[in-house]
Amino acid sequence: MIVNDAFELYTTVMGWHINNGLFTLMMGTGIILIPFAFIIGGNIIDVRNNRDKDDIGVSFFNKTEMQLYVAFFVLLLCVNPMINLSVSNVRAMDTTCSPGDGGSTPDVEQNDYGNTGTTYDQVQELDLGGDTIKIPVLWYVWDYVASSLSLSAKSALPCQTDIRRISTAATTSRIENPDLVDEFGMFMRDCWRPSFNRYLREKPGLATNGISTTTPDDVKWAGSQIFLAGQPYYRHFRAEEGLSSFPYEASRDEAKATNATLSDGKGFPFCDEWWESPYNGLRDRLVRHFKVEHSDLAEFWPEYVQSQIDNGVTPRPTYDDMLLKTILMSDHDTVRMQQSNRYPRDESWGDVASDAAQRGVAVVADASSLGDRSKALMTQTAAPMLRAILLMVITFLIPILLIASGYSVGAVVTLMLIKFSVYFWAFLFAVAAWIDNYLLSAWSGVVGGDLSRWILVSSNGGKMDMAVSALNFITRWIHILLPIIFTSLMGAVGAKAGGFDGALTGPGAREAGNAAESAPKDANRVVGSAGKIGGK
Repeated sequence: MIVNDAFELYTTVMGWHINNGLFTLMMGTGIILIPFAFIIGGNIIDVRNNRDKDDIGVSFFNKTEMQLYVAFFVLLLCVNPMINLSVSNVRAMDTTCSPGDGGSTPDVEQNDYGNTGTTYDQVQELDLGGDTIKIPVLWYVWDYVASSLSLSAKSALPCQTDIRRISTAATTSRIENPDLVDEFGMFMRDCWRPSFNRYLREKPGLATNGISTTTPDDVKWAGSQIFLAGQPYYRHFRAEEGLSSFPYEASRDEAKATNATLSDGKGFPFCDEWWESPYNGLRDRLVRHFKVEHSDLAEFWPEYVQSQIDNGVTPRPTYDDMLLKTILMSDHDTVRMQQSNRYPRDESWGDVASDAAQRGVAVVADASSLGDRSKALMTQTAAPMLRAILLMVITFLIPILLIASGYSVGAVVTLMLIKFSVYFWAFLFAVAAWIDNYLLSAWSGVVGGDLSRWILVSSNGGKMDMAVSALNFITRWIHILLPIIFTSLMGAVGAKAGGFDGALTGPGAREAGNAAESAPKDANRVVGSAGKIGGK
């Protein structure tokens, strides 16, 4: 059996496990025979109410025979678990687009039960107790066909860079290393804020600094090329506290501490050295943190870089600077430091009630903004999980639903179409994600440009604020409406197909029974007529 992902693998196994338990329960209590009793009892009442009292037995037999045949085969093929299912034969086919595919066929990775490479493998609650899972014949075939078709249709879509996931990961990421957070706050206080204040006072033109390629928002982040290249800025200011990341140098630091013992071996670098020094510089340590150590961004970094290469973005500014600028400019803690000119370790950060109130309002605003940026991605992430849960529920409710329907063929057809439609949601979700990425690229101008442009637009709004809100709205609703509409249409088709059940056990069977009842009388009339003709 083939499923869509690791979560669906476990929910599928659990769904059939519960299905077997419910079938055994209804078999042991005799509930499974109730539909047969209703078929027999209902037909007895029906023929007793018939005006023709002469052939009650024949009429009852003719009415009941086909209905019992149909109910028995529905029970045998659609309800009774017959085929053993080994959990090792349930496989998750995870379809992904690796960085650098450039629109080629998606990569398909096969994951087995208990070895999916996810944290679901570590959960011990799914203990089948050594029981053998069994599946009815019809559902064994139908589930395989439905899942295969949905996965094949999904893989037919072209590969894309997942701009939505990358941008959300970047704009919602924070520095996770507390020491790095502390040092970055020091850099903002000692380097960026004084340089920015001087820049606002002097208002120099970009051309006078020889940096005509910088963007207008370059001065709004810590790695500003203007501040790094300009003599009055990072080359002028330095760290006001000793840094363990920079050893003491007498030629540089004696103005701050006369010897290394007084400074405890810590150095006081100038801001440009503090930021740009290889390896121990703040920039390199931040980049290394986000590329390697960060729990969310590390997996997206190769795809982010490849998207820049595919879109023709030149290495200037470098991809590392793109990522760093994107994250830091969308970090609300950094923005608050820029606006308040305060450092988190300063007592003045929250020393009065008014500051506490302002901080509370800022936290609420930050949370609201974060939620708005994450809602679209949250919908994309949650939709496949809800699909897997719904398939599990349908699976273990099959015996109850078919018994309640009286083993109706129409109910079987309806359930088949509804379950197929839910399987096909995987393709619809892939289409919705494709539309989302297509609109992201088209509206933000990412194609042929810097991906960080969209990331900053999505986090800071500006002129694109209305477009961003509209796109988030569209993304969320197409993930909801497309599956609902498709399943509703399939359910309506299933209800129409239920007329086949009536052809087998309803008017068609009654007409056949009436023909069988009248056959002896018609034969007697034919024989009598022939006798009269022969007597003449």
